[in-house]
Amino acid sequence: MSSTYWIIDETSYNVLGTFPTRGQAIDYVAALLSVNDDDFLDELTISNEAGPLLTGDSLRDALRHREAARKRAASSARGNGSNGSPTAAMAATSYRT
Repeated sequence: MSSTYWIIDETSYNVLGTFPTRGQAIDYVAALLSVNDDDFLDELTISNEAGPLLTGDSLRDALRHREAARKRAASSARGNGSNGSPTAAMAATSYRT
């Protein structure tokens, strides 16, 4: 099976992009939404050699999961400080015995 994912505009049958991973294809759809409204998702399909994978509501769900994962990553990157600021990095030291 190919590891290529296509984003297809179903109204014009144009391939808008080809990506090596499903995640990169979803990222591209998110970028498309920065200049298009949410209804545009009804015209898009992420597909691979096996056939359509994400379209309509399943594509919306994938975008919601992507956003939630990004928020979790950003939250954990801020560190565990009480004020939400990142923990300062400490220089590595070597110890000789």
